[in-house]
Amino acid sequence: MTSPLIRAAELAALPDVTVLDATVELAAPRFDGDHAAASGHAGWEREHLPGSRHADLLHELSDPDAGHHFAHPSPERLAAALGGLGVSDGTPVVVYDRAGGLWAARLWWLLDWIGVPARVLDGGLAAWRAAGLPVASGPADPGHGTVTPRPRAGRWVTLRDLSGFLDGTNAATVTCALNPPAY
Repeated sequence: MTSPLIRAAELAALPDVTVLDATVELAAPRFDGDHAAASGHAGWEREHLPGSRHADLLHELSDPDAGHHFAHPSPERLAAALGGLGVSDGTPVVVYDRAGGLWAARLWWLLDWIGVPARVLDGGLAAWRAAGLPVASGPADPGHGTVTPRPRAGRWVTLRDLSGFLDGTNAATVTCALNPPAY
């Protein structure tokens, strides 16, 4: 099995790869439950891996009709949005963020769910810079790709699953991906 992580030097050596920055800006909460999210696109434009594109987890890669942030979109909507970012069947995908890996892990999960093999840049943009590799700024060329969604069952917890966990019908382990101070 290939590791879900890739080091900066390995990524720099790949000849043909689609690289996506998944950063979402999440300001420090003023009180419990205050998690105001904003697109990370402006930060991506200031500094990013050369050739990368910003993947908008907040809007483009979420279900706009869900009534809450970060609900996963349909496989077809996700595949179309990823194609617009240059993701194509058969081309390796690497994701990263500027926020400790939380958002890259989210995008990795979405990609894995619909059958797109992907890896996460270990250490994100900070590791890329620490390796002395170049960064870029400014907009990206539009992407043109085609993704065939192959959704994998059992990847998402439903309201029924959660209710069963809460009433003791279902066994479950709950994992929080937030860093300790945010948790």
